[in-house]
Amino acid sequence: MLGTVKATMETGVAVKPIEGVLGLIGCGAMGGALLRGWLDSGIVAPSAVRVADPSTGAAVAERLGLVATDAAGLVAEADVVLLAVKPHLVDGVTRGLRFRPEQVVVSIAAGLSSAHLSAACAPARVVRTMPNVASAVGAGVTLVLEAGADPADVDLACRLMSAVGHVERLASEAWFHPGTGVSGCGPAYMFLAMEALADAGVSEGLPRALAERIAAATVMGAGALAVAEGGSAAVLKDRVTSPGGATIQGVRTLESHGFRSALFEAVVAATARARSLEQP
Repeated sequence: MLGTVKATMETGVAVKPIEGVLGLIGCGAMGGALLRGWLDSGIVAPSAVRVADPSTGAAVAERLGLVATDAAGLVAEADVVLLAVKPHLVDGVTRGLRFRPEQVVVSIAAGLSSAHLSAACAPARVVRTMPNVASAVGAGVTLVLEAGADPADVDLACRLMSAVGHVERLASEAWFHPGTGVSGCGPAYMFLAMEALADAGVSEGLPRALAERIAAATVMGAGALAVAEGGSAAVLKDRVTSPGGATIQGVRTLESHGFRSALFEAVVAATARARSLEQP
């Protein structure tokens, strides 16, 4: 056992604007989602944001009232840099950039170790993070690595990421792999469950659009309740399963088809794949 996970619920912390200039190297799907969340939350003002992305930077900057620049210009000006490019592009994008010791680089590049990121962005200070797709609607889950990072830099990264959802601080880099298997890949598992629930509802006579709305809202509500209660999912499940009722019959059917086992093995497989892709 690697130790006890230090987990914190950052959601709900009062948003206090960060100081200095925030620069985004990469503004694709995830970088753009984080940027919209940060602007909406007020944690950063448009005038304090710089964007460097040859594909989308100019359009995003014009639409949101930001300043578009190139990576070199961004690094020269920004106090905090979000590194939001594909992992295989990181070394090429950062090569030759003149990072500064007082800069903080928050990376969302999957599969790159903190040592790799620190070498690529030296002499800046690096915090490794992993947000998930729900950050686009302010309901994301972000893993933030504490190990090897300055506590003040970790706090800054957590402030940024808590503006777009829930934050978990990890005391070990090895936890990134199973964390990715659960939170990074987990939305896809839930989408599959929602699709199956909606299809079954249609099979039993519900209109398609209604079935899909009910399924999505049910999954959202179950997650919100679990987060609010902060206890065991098993206890919450037992609350719904009245003796001899409809729910326990449904649970019995799921058990007979290996529902829990399938989810278990999905996380194990995703974790193994995440480990295999890690670049030291």
